[in-house]
Amino acid sequence: IGMPAGTANGSITGSASFEVGFLVTRPIVFWDGGGDGSSWTSAANWSGDVVPGVNDDVVIGAAGNPVVTLAGSPASVHSLVVAGTLVLRGASLSTSNGLNLTGTLRVEGLSGNVPTTINGALTTASTSVLQVLGTATTDAVLQVASGFVNLGIIELTSTAANPLNGLATLRVVSGTLENAVGAFINLIDAQPNELRLVLVAELVNNGTVTGIGFFTRPVTNNGTMRLGSPTGASLVQSTFIQSTDGVLEVSI
Repeated sequence: IGMPAGTANGSITGSASFEVGFLVTRPIVFWDGGGDGSSWTSAANWSGDVVPGVNDDVVIGAAGNPVVTLAGSPASVHSLVVAGTLVLRGASLSTSNGLNLTGTLRVEGLSGNVPTTINGALTTASTSVLQVLGTATTDAVLQVASGFVNLGIIELTSTAANPLNGLATLRVVSGTLENAVGAFINLIDAQPNELRLVLVAELVNNGTVTGIGFFTRPVTNNGTMRLGSPTGASLVQSTFIQSTDGVLEVSI
């Protein structure tokens, strides 16, 4: 914007220019639990009593240890911070500016075995826990659109006594899942000889992986992998690269 500058006999002479900037902020929606205290789709649980939408930055804080559940319905927000616990049951969650997980994200199955999908970047922290839980009545499938770095804990768990039930799957559509130094991937199965815990992702392990699972894509181990037990064995369906710095322990 150009404007006159200087004064002479009370008038402005000369010229100068300057820029005017505008700060645009997006709405921030906080979980306050003022409704039923658990449902994502209950407007009264959110600040302003409105369910967050596609343009909102959303925060589920740690205060009060909230457990928020999104079941079946798709949700789209600009960004999401989860410091408490978010439970996804067969739900599609889209974040155009990413999901930042410092708390717990638990994926459970829904009737009909509808997969749960996360569209958008996923970032983790040393405090984060990502759980995929198969039960006696449902399989659980988490599909993440792009590769990410696990800085905390990933758990694939099946609690079903019936070996035909309780599949738990983590699928990364594109890119690599990196298990960082100091991070853990735990495979916990009530029936360890059934290979019900499935990792569909190219894995680079720099941390620790333990348990019995089915790895369908290439695995590179630079850290520690403790696989198998006297009652079951893990299966790597693709390439396995063991670095000289890595440790591989196989129980039989």
